Amino acid sequence: MIKEMGNGFKYLKIQCVKHRITQPSQQVRAIIMVPPVLNFLNSAHVPPEALRYLESIMVGGAPVPTTAAEILKRKVGHPLFFQEDYGMTEIFLTHITPIGQEMIGFCGKQLPNVLGKVVDVSTGESLPANGVGEICIKTPAMMTGYLNRPEATSEIIDSEGWLHTGDIGFYNEEGYLKIVDRTKELIKVKGLQVSPSEIEDVLLQHEAVQDVGVVGIPDERLGEAPRAYIVLKKPVEEAAIHKHLEGRLATYKHLSGGVFFVNQLPKNPSGKLLRRELTKIAVS
Repeated sequence: MIKEMGNGFKYLKIQCVKHRITQPSQQVRAIIMVPPVLNFLNSAHVPPEALRYLESIMVGGAPVPTTAAEILKRKVGHPLFFQEDYGMTEIFLTHITPIGQEMIGFCGKQLPNVLGKVVDVSTGESLPANGVGEICIKTPAMMTGYLNRPEATSEIIDSEGWLHTGDIGFYNEEGYLKIVDRTKELIKVKGLQVSPSEIEDVLLQHEAVQDVGVVGIPDERLGEAPRAYIVLKKPVEEAAIHKHLEGRLATYKHLSGGVFFVNQLPKNPSGKLLRRELTKIAVS
């Protein structure tokens, strides 16, 4: 669906991914989307000529696989500004990539009047640049609390007024924010925290992988074991998937929980992976 934004500027809202795009999208110059749509744009359903007028993309809603972003930029074949942002219903939009300062994989810098910090998940202590922990935010736009739910409010907003997002990430030296994963989605392998998104990003680098979801399954020896559910572009042996991770990820991040090839992954209408549903499938 094409919508006007004034001054003749147009953007494309993708509502259905089942139909092949065969024509340039009426000179669409900007697309606003969630990360899973990147896989669709990178697929054979969208030929490069359909993106010939594209100048910028804004992505939010989940961590962006850097591999998918780089593949799209190569596919477009001309300069493409890749803009990322970060926010929540409880805090509104708090970070965005400044114009002309692209840094793929990072969701931008803090907006005016936004304060952010990263705290150690175990101790609650503030961490320096590049220290990975939970993202906490203060902003005039944040909620005052959940209606008639004081206990839930106290769990997310601490006594100093910081809202604990539940997202794991870090700020680099330049103040760019990177989201690694959700605290509840991290896989604990022998007590070590493993990010499903990190494994997914590496798997997407394999030429046969179209889409992937990684979850942890119970394991008596490891505590949890990473397992991948993969949608393929073309046939490949499971051994080749395991081989692909060697040298790219630490051994404890390998797929000790196995690899399963599936036709599709559980996603919401916007295309975001429903990891909880995938976990239910994995442990059933």
